[in-house]
Amino acid sequence: METNQSWTSNEQLIIPDNVSTPYWLLEKGSSGNYKVSNPELKGLPETPNPIKVIFNLTIEGTTIPISVPLTYRTTDRVTGEVIENFQLLPKITTQLSDEIYFFESLNPKKIRVKVKANSTVKGGLVKLNVPDGWKVSPDSQELNSLALGATRDFIFNVYPPNGNDTGKFSAVVTQANTTYKMKLTEINYPHISKQYLLEPNQSKGVKINFDTKVKKIAYIKGAGDKVAQSIRNIGISVTEFSVDNLLLKDISKFSTLVVGIRAFNVNKGLTFKNEILWEYANQGGTVIVQYNTSRGLDSSIIAPYPINLSRDRVTDEDSEVRFLKPKHPILNTPNKISSKDFEGWVQERGLYFANNWDNRFSALLSMNDIGESPKKGSLLVADYGKGKIIYTGLSFFRELPAGVPGAFRLFANLISYGQ
Repeated sequence: METNQSWTSNEQLIIPDNVSTPYWLLEKGSSGNYKVSNPELKGLPETPNPIKVIFNLTIEGTTIPISVPLTYRTTDRVTGEVIENFQLLPKITTQLSDEIYFFESLNPKKIRVKVKANSTVKGGLVKLNVPDGWKVSPDSQELNSLALGATRDFIFNVYPPNGNDTGKFSAVVTQANTTYKMKLTEINYPHISKQYLLEPNQSKGVKINFDTKVKKIAYIKGAGDKVAQSIRNIGISVTEFSVDNLLLKDISKFSTLVVGIRAFNVNKGLTFKNEILWEYANQGGTVIVQYNTSRGLDSSIIAPYPINLSRDRVTDEDSEVRFLKPKHPILNTPNKISSKDFEGWVQERGLYFANNWDNRFSALLSMNDIGESPKKGSLLVADYGKGKIIYTGLSFFRELPAGVPGAFRLFANLISYGQ
């Protein structure tokens, strides 16, 4: 080629039968591990571009192959020329409306499945798969046609089984003997190339067999806290209060008040407004204080009796839980708590347990990681005036959003205590 001479070639390519997404997300992994069936992909920093062009340059008799991933170019009025990787997506993707569905009774719930066409779709069958023992209606629904980029919602009624149960829901579309079961997430920021994440479209169904004496509670907002929403998901009304708006006359309308995680760490106003909480308990209310970090915190402000928070924790979510006072009401009413209620916990048992407390507190549980001494400060309860004070380092902030039935049953006992 001469200097400044350009070369153009138009080729027709057969698109390969694979997709552009991080390869470690294509299959559902186990706890703490990804699942990668293709050994050639293991260890690669990213999924190889599905289409590459090999340029063989011959210079003075020596051939040098250069592999160039396929890209495409567009023009933006603001940013100018935009070069993006050529990416392959499934013809159809599906999306369930929620990550977790809670069933607090035998009543059915409506589950919405969103189907998106990444190319023109003509016909198909939409199904919602549920675990054994669960029922779904209708069994399937027809997908007639869908234009490129269009979406359509399909509603299914799901009936839970008796008792406590958890399982996976998955949405699939079958068309011409091909099954589509992936959900699509688009990541698009100015500083990185556009990426598409494809992963199995699964959600968790949780049937919780529980009782509660309380139908509404007050909640003081914590830091990054999803406990309030999780409680709402099982049919209990939650009214949230900020520390600035915390007044005794307002919270006295509720029989139980829960203090969100790390609330004493992030709300300095609780240093003196905690007196409102103790008077609320004195008048007959139940106050539940969830974990706070011990660093830089004067532990004396989190309870009306002396208590010291430590860095004690139990990181093994399957560690044995021993009942120190098996006849205590919190472990018996309105739900009978057993070792089964501590099965299926995620990430840990709890953190920032108390390691020293006034003798007016009663410790209800003991647990520890292998090779460590028993930790008894995960759940402390005390009478205060006409009411109750509870401190817990149990990781409800992880277990409730994850839909762990036993955690909900125990938490229902906590908010019901004294009522």
